Amino acid sequence: MKRHPGWLAAGLLLAIVLACNVSKNFNYSTTFAPSDRKVHCVVTFNKTKPATKIRLVWMAENVEGRSKHSELDSIDHITDVDEERSDFHLTWSRHWRPGTYRVEIYIDGILDKTIDYTVE
Repeated sequence: MKRHPGWLAAGLLLAIVLACNVSKNFNYSTTFAPSDRKVHCVVTFNKTKPATKIRLVWMAENVEGRSKHSELDSIDHITDVDEERSDFHLTWSRHWRPGTYRVEIYIDGILDKTIDYTVE
């Protein structure tokens, strides 16, 4: 399947509508090419609270050559006053290995969302 060059230049985008009080509204892409080097996860809050602790954990779920459920990286962030949106990203220095991956999103230490995606 041919991908639009803008996607390759911009990298990988996982756009998530997320609330501190657990929103069920979300929209994201789930299949990507190994050459998409940068993974973005945009978190949008329905209610803004300063000093909310956000943690994203990037996982390899079922990828050849890696242990199942192995952590690739994590990002910690504390929200500012009136922050409505946060953009997180993971940059990989080489092609992604084909397989299934996951981003886990924690709000104040509690798992709020999991986003599964595939590289093929």
